[in-house]
Amino acid sequence: MNLTWTFTAHREISIYRWSTKEITIGGHSYTPEILPDDFGGITMNNGGDSRIHQLEDLTIKIKSQEAFSSGFFDGSLVIIDRWEGDFRTNRFRFRVKWSRPVYQLMEMHLVDAFFYDLGISRDLELAEEVSVSGSAITKLLSRANHYDMFLSIEVA
Repeated sequence: MNLTWTFTAHREISIYRWSTKEITIGGHSYTPEILPDDFGGITMNNGGDSRIHQLEDLTIKIKSQEAFSSGFFDGSLVIIDRWEGDFRTNRFRFRVKWSRPVYQLMEMHLVDAFFYDLGISRDLELAEEVSVSGSAITKLLSRANHYDMFLSIEVA
């Protein structure tokens, strides 16, 4: 199987594209700077139907030629796509919780973008425990183009 992961980081007006293999998609070149030995894929916790499903945190290492400062990517959106040959099979959205240079690498800790944007604690387990402020909903709706989903919001 020809499996490739692509990583697209959106920081202000700049877009950075990395991958686990050399690949060009839609005219965009992705440089193979993600260390495949340090990236084992993406997992989602799944505690059952009444539980909150969220992407597990992950840390990636990028062997970038650019010198980034500590915190450079903090808060940035990172879209990770899984490709089998020419077909995208999955898309995941993360936010950078922290980033730091380590020797010749940039290390980034990624968290589920949806929960990050809403300010929902990762300690919650049941959907009925979620409480979201109006400002968090406004923030989420302003970023709606980052999510391939419809939101259903019930006001209590």
